[in-house]
Amino acid sequence: MEDLKKITSKSLKDIYSATLKTVEKNKAQMFSISETARKEVDFQRKQLADIKGQLVEIIAKVDYLERKTQQGKQSLAAASKAFSAQDMQDLYGEVAFMLDQLQVSRQKEESLRRQRDALEISLRGLDGLLEQAEQMTMTIGSVATYLSFQFSKITQQIEITEESQSLGARVIMAHEEERKRISRNLHDTVAQGLAAALMQLSICKLALADGDPEGAAHAIDDTSDNIRNCLADTRQVIFDMRPMALDDKGLAFAIHQLCTSYRDKNTLNISYNLKGEEYPLPKHVEITIYRAVQESLSNILHHSGQTRGSIDIDYAPEALKIVIKDTGKGFDLKKAPSAADDEDRRHFGLACMQEGARFAGADLRITSSPGKGTTVRIKVPR
Repeated sequence: MEDLKKITSKSLKDIYSATLKTVEKNKAQMFSISETARKEVDFQRKQLADIKGQLVEIIAKVDYLERKTQQGKQSLAAASKAFSAQDMQDLYGEVAFMLDQLQVSRQKEESLRRQRDALEISLRGLDGLLEQAEQMTMTIGSVATYLSFQFSKITQQIEITEESQSLGARVIMAHEEERKRISRNLHDTVAQGLAAALMQLSICKLALADGDPEGAAHAIDDTSDNIRNCLADTRQVIFDMRPMALDDKGLAFAIHQLCTSYRDKNTLNISYNLKGEEYPLPKHVEITIYRAVQESLSNILHHSGQTRGSIDIDYAPEALKIVIKDTGKGFDLKKAPSAADDEDRRHFGLACMQEGARFAGADLRITSSPGKGTTVRIKVPR
């Protein structure tokens, strides 16, 4: 089923990617068509302007020739009685020549008018085609932009879903690891201590039966010690699961108590610094932050190679800020978890910290690099 989900997600990404590429290709083609149409429109507009210029000139020439021809005819009629036959023949030749020129000019005018009309019809069609091409280019561009945005959202959602599924599995495994740890602690401490107490009570009973009060008293003392140790171990397990100080005295005191317990065990020396006046946060937020601090200190103890670190707590007016630092060996945040159990648990712990902080409305950032230690920053809006 998991493989099927991965295949489906990959196929969906491929489909969207192919669709987007096709749309982008069509957009480029339509843009090319628009540019070609625009060039043709510009060319024909230039031709039309040239023809209109020629038409203005030829119309003026036709008008001129018509006037001159009319004047020639009138002159020819008026001078028919005063001039000789030769003079009349020359004057008639000039009028005939102007008539020929007028006929040629009229034909040219008619031709230019047809060309002008044809170009205007062609331009109207090209203008409509160009407008449609530009609209289609804009539409395809809008579709491409929309698909690109949707593809980004869908890809992000797929990644979030896959990450959530993976994180959910890791959180379950981390919870199981925590249950195993508690079970081992109860078995190795409380259960063993109670078994030893029962054995000591049996020894006490035998000593009393044999009339050995000193031996019985010694066995009672050993039993008391075992029960006292069991009680301390039980309290420690309870403290690890849910520190009572968190409910009674607040988050800052509970974190300070956690640092003190590490120091008392000679396992970690954590420098604790509190700034600002403490204010309460919702209980589920405080327990989430406490767990993040607890996990961070555990990582310092088990993975940093150092026995020293620091916690700075700042109750600023706008937000609670916590910074946990160590100067240990650090690690590569981009590196995938290795197959080693310790490394797996560390990465599971970091995943649980980040997921818990996200659900609690906190911002948790981890910075680390090999050889330069690790810093955990937690910010909780007030």
